[in-house]
Amino acid sequence: MDGKAFGWQQHYMQNTNNKGKYWQQILQDAGSRFDSSAFDDPVAELRTLKQEETLLDYLQLYDTLPAKVAITEELALSFFLSRLTRVRKISKTL
Repeated sequence: MDGKAFGWQQHYMQNTNNKGKYWQQILQDAGSRFDSSAFDDPVAELRTLKQEETLLDYLQLYDTLPAKVAITEELALSFFLSRLTRVRKISKTL
């Protein structure tokens, strides 16, 4: 172990709040500390995501975000529709 992980581990083990922790908890704490997604904000991503390329590209980016947050289908649809750059109306001929 070296670098940032080594420094973190030394400080972690010296902290009296961490004495007596099981190995599984230490691994979870280390994962939380060094997991880059720990600081992600999926709500902000969902709110600010907008269609910049094709609709398919937008759908692929959008599809992963609602699963990361607890929102209703109606709200997810509202976010999705509000960020489309072009809405094409399909007219039905009767």
